[in-house]
Amino acid sequence: MIKVIVIGAGGRMGRMLVTGISQDNDLELAGAIESPDVPFLGKDAGELAGLSSLDIPIVDDSHLADLFSKADVAVNFITPKEAVLKHLQIAVDSKKPMVIGTTGFTAEEEEKIKEYNKLMSY
Repeated sequence: MIKVIVIGAGGRMGRMLVTGISQDNDLELAGAIESPDVPFLGKDAGELAGLSSLDIPIVDDSHLADLFSKADVAVNFITPKEAVLKHLQIAVDSKKPMVIGTTGFTAEEEEKIKEYNKLMSY
């Protein structure tokens, strides 16, 4: 079973990921992260995605390092995109991979992501 954190769990793509993960027997939702200013922090990720409760509350990224200790991978679709670099640093520190679905990075930001990618080759 692959344990997945969804970063940006309250957005359109994040809700789709939560749904897909919950329907796949090989995947388990290990955590759901959102920006600290969203009104649905604390709500259940499954319920927000239109499912029954998954007993996974949506939390802000101050919980990401702890969630990485219980997960295998994170998928990041959060905005603002600037938060992705912060999350990448936490992923590197946790020695866990992170898939980035967020778009719109500048050339400089893309270079920084490539630098992190090199650090993640364990």
